[in-house]
Amino acid sequence: MATAVLLVLLVAAFVGILYAWIMGRGQVRSVELPAWRRRVAMVGLIAVTLAGALFICFWTPLFRNDALLVRWVRIELLLTLLAIPCVLAAKGASRWWLLLSSVVLMIGSFFTAPTP
Repeated sequence: MATAVLLVLLVAAFVGILYAWIMGRGQVRSVELPAWRRRVAMVGLIAVTLAGALFICFWTPLFRNDALLVRWVRIELLLTLLAIPCVLAAKGASRWWLLLSSVVLMIGSFFTAPTP
């Protein structure tokens, strides 16, 4: 049961990233935001996307290396810590999707990463 819940959360996280790329970029452009806020929101979007790509790399056989696993989890944590304040600088519903996606990806990588 816990595996099914985690799987549903991970699918929702990737749907949230896709939603943010489709809708969030348009919201940032259409709303009059200061330039710094637009740039910071884009950094947050890129950070969450990189966290998703890193999560996918956990399960790719080409990148399965036990020596790098601890390093990758730390990078995932750093991306999450970078993404949270950056995503909160954005406007609209996409920021909440990105915030939840970032947190779920961090939790998912922690619990589903193969142990060395």
